[in-house]
Amino acid sequence: ASLGTPPWGAALAARFPGVRYRGEMIDDGDRARTARQLARAAGALEADIPVPLYTGGDLASGLATAAPRHVVLLGAHADGVFTVYEPGHGLLTTVTRDELLSPRGPHRALGGWTHATWIALPHQ
Repeated sequence: ASLGTPPWGAALAARFPGVRYRGEMIDDGDRARTARQLARAAGALEADIPVPLYTGGDLASGLATAAPRHVVLLGAHADGVFTVYEPGHGLLTTVTRDELLSPRGPHRALGGWTHATWIALPHQ
């Protein structure tokens, strides 16, 4: 508990009226799967349902950084751009679908991490 909510628990902890969430690992090396996850997130956001997204590093920096390290909240989507609440800085910022599909280094919207690692998506 001192380390925050783990991503596998976020789907259980996430609360939004009438919505249940299911956690899924993101592997941006599998662009097709990640694109489908982002499309589902965009659909939820268009229905005004927020989506928790965990961020972290990659295996090149070691296993400890590849694990989900930080959580942000996707709050809106339009034209391939996600609006993100980044709680570490208390900021609303943006990240594009392409930046999530092809990470190129630390990103402010991801709390300074490089990759999306886990997502809690609404499901029926």
